[in-house]
Amino acid sequence: MREDLALYAAQKAALKKASKTLGHLCNNCEVKYVSFGYIDTPKMRAKYPEATDIMNTAEVAKIIWSLISNI
Repeated sequence: MREDLALYAAQKAALKKASKTLGHLCNNCEVKYVSFGYIDTPKMRAKYPEATDIMNTAEVAKIIWSLISNI
């Protein structure tokens, strides 16, 4: 595994664990962990031009809005 991908994977795992822990600790706020694949940004396109499973930012925004608007 490439070193930058290994670091990313470790950071993502830590974030997932932290959100799960906070979800159990916080009674007065709701914690949600949302994980997307590739999001269509210029930086992402430049870094991963071969990616085909890319979500556009409008789709991502709709998903996030649907999660937070139900609170």
